[in-house]
Amino acid sequence: MSAAKAKGRGGMQRPGELPSSRPTDRAYTGAGVLEWLAATPELLPGIAAVGVFVFWATAQGGVAPTDSYPGTLILLGLLVGTGFAYRTQLFRLPRLVLAALALLALFAVWNFLSIAWADDQGAAWDGANRCLTYLIVFGLFALPPWRPRAAALLLGIYTVAITVVGLVVLLKAAGAADPLRYFVAGRFSEPTGYQNAEAALFTMSLFPAVFLAARRETPWPLRGLMLSCAGILFAIALLPQSRGWLIAAPIAVFAYLVIVPGLVRNLTVLLPLAVVMAVISSPVLHVFDVSDDASRVGPALGDARTAILIAAAVLLVIGCAVGFADRKVEIPERLEEIGRRVVLIGAGVVALAGVVVALAVIGNPVSWANDRWQDFKGGKFEYQTGGGTRLGGGLGSNRYDFWRVSADEFKNAPLIGVGSENFAEDYVLYRHSDEEPTYPHNLTLQVLSETGLIGGLLFLGFLVTSLIGIARVRLRSEVPLARGLGAAFAVVFVYWFVHSIGDWFWAFPALTAPVFAWFGIGVRLDAKRATLAHPQWAKRWIAPVAALSVAALLFATASMALPWIAAIDVNKAASSWGSNPREAFKRLDQARQLNFLSARPDLVQGAIAAKLGENRRVRSSFERALERDPRNWYAEIELATLDGVEGNKQSALARLDRVAALNPRESLTATVRQGVLSGKPVTLDQLDTDFLERYCQRLGRVAGPNGCQTS
Repeated sequence: MSAAKAKGRGGMQRPGELPSSRPTDRAYTGAGVLEWLAATPELLPGIAAVGVFVFWATAQGGVAPTDSYPGTLILLGLLVGTGFAYRTQLFRLPRLVLAALALLALFAVWNFLSIAWADDQGAAWDGANRCLTYLIVFGLFALPPWRPRAAALLLGIYTVAITVVGLVVLLKAAGAADPLRYFVAGRFSEPTGYQNAEAALFTMSLFPAVFLAARRETPWPLRGLMLSCAGILFAIALLPQSRGWLIAAPIAVFAYLVIVPGLVRNLTVLLPLAVVMAVISSPVLHVFDVSDDASRVGPALGDARTAILIAAAVLLVIGCAVGFADRKVEIPERLEEIGRRVVLIGAGVVALAGVVVALAVIGNPVSWANDRWQDFKGGKFEYQTGGGTRLGGGLGSNRYDFWRVSADEFKNAPLIGVGSENFAEDYVLYRHSDEEPTYPHNLTLQVLSETGLIGGLLFLGFLVTSLIGIARVRLRSEVPLARGLGAAFAVVFVYWFVHSIGDWFWAFPALTAPVFAWFGIGVRLDAKRATLAHPQWAKRWIAPVAALSVAALLFATASMALPWIAAIDVNKAASSWGSNPREAFKRLDQARQLNFLSARPDLVQGAIAAKLGENRRVRSSFERALERDPRNWYAEIELATLDGVEGNKQSALARLDRVAALNPRESLTATVRQGVLSGKPVTLDQLDTDFLERYCQRLGRVAGPNGCQTS
């Protein structure tokens, strides 16, 4: 038996490690746990950061600035504290970690520089801050060396927390008087507010749950808990019926079976999980089938809830039984090898049979693939609500059109890009669809089109460097748990990256921040702990590095705090203007000064002034918005409508020409123009009502006095 396997069977432990198996000694007594926690200081900031991730998960994925910025400021404080605690080790960080940090930092800097040439500088500032958030997360987790046990514990805490979040939301939805408010366009979407992000959030926690359920190092009661969590996570991920998930999840499962060590052990939890999920899939999928009928959604959710809870209980028993038996039974190494070969042979036979069956069903695979591509490329996109499963439907969507415009952006500015998160205005100019996405729904194209080849190479360098660091752990670590964790982190990245190729997960810190956290842990797993002072050569760099760090801290704090406070003011103004308009306008004036690049405070002020009939303030607000964002077609059409109401026909028509140039497919342009020409101009209130109705329709809801409503 190899030395590595001997350690995994209860041999000598590394300092700070709990025994890998048969946990019956002092390590799991109260005193032992306290001693171990004291010896694993990396857990303290890690647990606090996971708390931020979970908060983002419950707050619509953390997309809104009022959610993302305070979370990032907390993480920034944790980074400062961690950096100070590990200051004697900073100059001894491995070169690979330093390279990854440097590449990601340069990518963030490049995003900030792109503000200079972005058309919508407010959006570019938000995009640069988003990148800074992920740099902070990676740095926070990459600075301290991580013991495998501590990393596994943190992963378990995160997995249980996300499971609890999903279960609570499901229980609330099943018992709600109006369960459709948990849906968007007929698909379950809470707590993230976006159906595909919903599927991704729980799938990205599913793989850690499966991994921990399969590990012998996990105490047997917790193995049952982890397998139960895996069942809940899988079922909730299935509820939104995401077709992107249907592509990305199998790829990630394949990656899991290939790179996570212990194939036979992994299958002992994957197979019962698959069987139980197959049994309860019908009531889970049925929720979408009836999502177009408000009277049937509640009962369907109740049936799904019951099925999921029963499945969780069954998997809890199975997981505990497998874990308990695993503690008592030593499988000979020879038998493990035979089992592994049998499994591989069986998998090969099943795969071959699957290929034969697939060919019999689809015919020529080249023609089939071409048909699917044409379906994706030119298929008509419609929001399907109920009436049968969505997973087996066509691939028609507008994503191909999003990608086309994003690719054209890259062609037009291949070196530097169009500016961070500056896709929206180009899309409405060149689109072939009626959608108005903020992001191109493709991470690769987003990075290339917005930051050019320079940004693309920097980000690619970070990914490659981090994956190399994780691969080294997977291949070279002497601790079996460390090798498995490195592989599990890589699987989560595979899922996130593949699904991100067809979606806008970069904007969701609840999805993307954990990936950077696991990267940070992965490159520092099982690392040696330096307890010596700074090396001699580093002493002359202490002062410059400290000064640079203080400057970066001040800049990052201001860059996050200013738009955050501004966003709070905008939200409060938008919610309170009816009772106190003067205070609302005061807040918006303050927001304009704090977020000095964004047009949003003026856009909101113009909309409120229109509701109050203050036409003079309407004009000044939207004109200021255009000064900050000259391509904002919404401000132009509002001003054109105001010109029409005030009888300034020539100015109204000129502005409508400008709107048509900025957004050729905007249907309301013709409506406003017809009103101006006929002498019966559209009012500002009518225009805003039409915008609200269109927005609510895309959510599968109806416009009401308080916004979009389910009925």
